[in-house]
Order: sequence, then C-alpha cells, then structure tokens
Amino acid sequence: MLRAAAPWHRINACGTCTTTSAGPTSHVPVFVYTAASIRYMAIADWPGFSSEGALWFPDLTQQAMQLGQAADSALLLPMGLPGLLLPLAVTGIMLTSIRLGFKASGAAARHPSVAGTWLSSFLVYLPPVLYTLTLASTYIKLQLPQAALLHWLAMSSYTLALQLGLRHPRVRNLLGYSTPAVGGAAGGVDPAVAAQAAAVDNADILVVMGAKHAALQRYNEALYCLHRALMLDPQHARAHYSSGQIHALQHQWQQSEEHYRQCAQLAVDEASKGQALYCAGVAAHHLGKFQEAL
Repeated sequence: MLRAAAPWHRINACGTCTTTSAGPTSHVPVFVYTAASIRYMAIADWPGFSSEGALWFPDLTQQAMQLGQAADSALLLPMGLPGLLLPLAVTGIMLTSIRLGFKASGAAARHPSVAGTWLSSFLVYLPPVLYTLTLASTYIKLQLPQAALLHWLAMSSYTLALQLGLRHPRVRNLLGYSTPAVGGAAGGVDPAVAAQAAAVDNADILVVMGAKHAALQRYNEALYCLHRALMLDPQHARAHYSSGQIHALQHQWQQSEEHYRQCAQLAVDEASKGQALYCAGVAAHHLGKFQEAL
C-alpha cells in the first residue's frame, strides 16, 4: 500500500501539476465521504460510539467545543481542555505536512520551464492559501465528534509519515526511487540537461555541471548531475559533499547529513574530512541530534 500511494505524495521541487494535484484530488471525495459517514454514525449514537473510546475521549460522540450554545464554560467545553488536543493535533500535523510538501515551491517558481508562466504565481501563492484554509478549518474541527477527529488524525499522520519517509534515501531506494527526492527526469529536470548529463561518462565533469546549476538555483538539475556522478563513481567524495550542500540549501537535513558523512569517510585529506564532519554536525543539529552534532 505504501508503494502504491508513494507517487501521489512526491512533491518535487519542480514537479508537474499532474503529479502534485492528481493524488489529493482523487483522495478528497473518499476522505470527505468517510468523515461524513463517521460523523453521521456519531450523531446517530451508533452502538459503541458513546462508550468504547479511550484515554480522555471515552465518548466518541462528544465535541471539543459547543459554540454559541451557552455561556457556561462547562457546557462550552464539555470535555474540558483535553478535548482540544485532537483538533489542535490535526491542525498541527496538517500545517507540518504543507510545510514539508511546498517549502521548495519558491525554487520551483524560478525554474526555467515555469518562470514567467501562470504556474509560477500558482506555486508561490498556493502555500499561504493552504495555511490559511487549514487554520480556518480549526473552527470546524472543534465541532466535530471525536470519532471523526480520530479518522482525520490517522489520515493526516499517515500522509506526514509518508512524506518524511520519502525524504530518506534508504526508504526511497526500498520503494524503488533511486533518484534524488527532487530530481529525476520525471521530477522537473530540464530535458536538455538530462540528455547532456546522460552523455557524460566522467564523474568529475558531472560534479562541475552540478555546481553550475546549483549556482543558478536550479537544484533539480544540480542533484540530477550529482546523482549520475555517484552512479558512475559511488566513492566520489566531492559529489557527496556537493549533494550535501544542495540538500542543506533546501533544508533537507537528513539527506544532507548522510552525504556529508559519506564525504568524510571518503575524503583523502584531513582538511576535507574536517569540513565534511563540521557540515554533518550542522545538519545533525538541525535534526535535533545534538549529541551526534557534538
């Protein structure tokens, strides 16, 4: 199931509109129908809903907040403050998912195949719109039964876990995605650059090509060239170091740390090894791995 769903959640830095929107578009009707069904079951006092919950929500038919029904705080918050945990948790996970999925939209808007088109403006303004809608939907979440919120929480958590998993190179390789998370011909790389890189059989030249594209903030093309360099020479320390730099520029700290550590292992001189370890420590710090960073 994970592999089948993975393509829909691949938000590439310069991905196509079809890849980005087809998945959510096909999932929304199913999600809405399921959530509406659960809400109806809660309102209809379906057997078990009022007594077979858990933790602070034993009654799955209860709402976190009953707005406009009474001034009494006990009636306004029938579950007390713990009742706010599920709706706020769903909102937090959704905001995090949006952040992970669209943080590269600025780079995508500057891509040569996108810049100056309607898609450029769309990619720039879409994230703020989604943030606003997500925050506004908290009003609805507060009035949903706990059963519907649990369904929403499970779906949001699954999406976030899938996004985080696909950012990890080992998970991508396990699922058959060996190219970088923002690279690959299907991920928005200029076909001319892909063809040029495919014709080069020298890893050093490919690293230089990657540096050129990185300087122009064409990170897809840069990672594509560097990935091909590592395919030709997996022990190429400079290719690992450059890949770590580009991932760091995009705040992809897990991939950045892994490439820097590979570089440190392969570096032939102490200065290069020390620089790579320092950068790996910076990436580890951003990941909250403070002991490893030290």
